[in-house]
Amino acid sequence: QSRLGFEAAKVWYRDILEVLNVRWVDQHTHRQAYELWMSLGRRRNSLVDSISYVIMHKHNIDKAFCYKRGYDEQGFKLIAPMEPGDIEKKSSHNS
Repeated sequence: QSRLGFEAAKVWYRDILEVLNVRWVDQHTHRQAYELWMSLGRRRNSLVDSISYVIMHKHNIDKAFCYKRGYDEQGFKLIAPMEPGDIEKKSSHNS
């Protein structure tokens, strides 16, 4: 909210969350993620990353839409978002 503003937060809540399947973190999942985070070393991974790993494994999610290293080390296939200009590069190669 502080970076993008209140309106952006409202749009996120109203429009984006409607199409997502949100997985809320319970105490057991948080504990598992915290233990994983401690075992991996905090400087390369965040607690949020570790929570993602635990939830993704629990729900058999095998692909991560991100650039971040660590997900591949946890066994996920990385699906990197496109950079600005990638569409133009791709279409010029297909011409």
